[in-house]
Amino acid sequence: MKKIVFTLSALALLIGAAARDTDYKPQYGADGKLLIPSGYRQWQYVSSGVGMSYNAPTATPPRSPGFSNIFVQPWAYREYKATGKWPEKTMFVLEAYSSATNAAPNRQGYFQDSFAALEAEVKDSSHSPDVWSYYNFGTGPGPAAAFAKNQCWQCHEDHAAVEHSFTQFYPELLEVALAKQTLKAGIYIPPNVKRIRELIVSSGWPAAEQALAQAKEKAPDAAIFTEAALNGLGYQLIGAKHPAEAVKVMQRVTRDYPSSLNALDSLADAYDAAGDKQLAVETSKTLIARAEKETPQTPLIAALKKSAEDRIARLEKE
Repeated sequence: MKKIVFTLSALALLIGAAARDTDYKPQYGADGKLLIPSGYRQWQYVSSGVGMSYNAPTATPPRSPGFSNIFVQPWAYREYKATGKWPEKTMFVLEAYSSATNAAPNRQGYFQDSFAALEAEVKDSSHSPDVWSYYNFGTGPGPAAAFAKNQCWQCHEDHAAVEHSFTQFYPELLEVALAKQTLKAGIYIPPNVKRIRELIVSSGWPAAEQALAQAKEKAPDAAIFTEAALNGLGYQLIGAKHPAEAVKVMQRVTRDYPSSLNALDSLADAYDAAGDKQLAVETSKTLIARAEKETPQTPLIAALKKSAEDRIARLEKE
């Protein structure tokens, strides 16, 4: 009997929680201004940005990049996950924080410091003929009037990946949009390391190479083409027991970054993982020869040279 009572009590709590969950809807004052949503930090966390700006970069970037944290109502998040679309009354809340770096034991990088502003994006066709509206509460307490249409609305209309949400910056939600095929027409999303890795594992390197070629044409500055991204992809494939594919990736890195000693070191590791001792040794020797010609002889060059020497010594003993 106690077990049944506990179960019913738990069910009542769940029903109460669900009811409160659906209460997270935009609320307006008599003047039509949006009220600050209470308890938004209990909503679904979406993502964070650091130092992001939709304006052209300035000659002197800010010394301390700002943080932005995005939240959305749990019920809207669940519906989006199921459909790839945002339901009516969806409300995104963005809180902005300044950044700081000088605090023990931090030695580098940034952490969130001082609350700077609160903004909101609301999908509510009953409140606005433009469906989506944008608000800035500053540091509070609000309420806030909607921005004029030319201040935020058009940018979201032109560049947001899903409806008016910048889903291209929200990794988990972007995967939903790609799976549900709900990206806006004309929006191209270049592949990232995760999607290229999955493509290689499922369909082989030729399919991935084709996807990269398409991305190079449409988005040549995409992050996937950085040395660090491709290098990381190669090592992920090694870790996932796909050394032959890792070799293909590392070969591309050395072609794209021919002066990089680190790329040569990674290629040698890939040959080693694939069981090709001869090419692993030859690539290591090429690295050493090039490293000896580099000036100045930095600690990184010395470390790469030592890595190549150790690899050769180990492989020649096997």
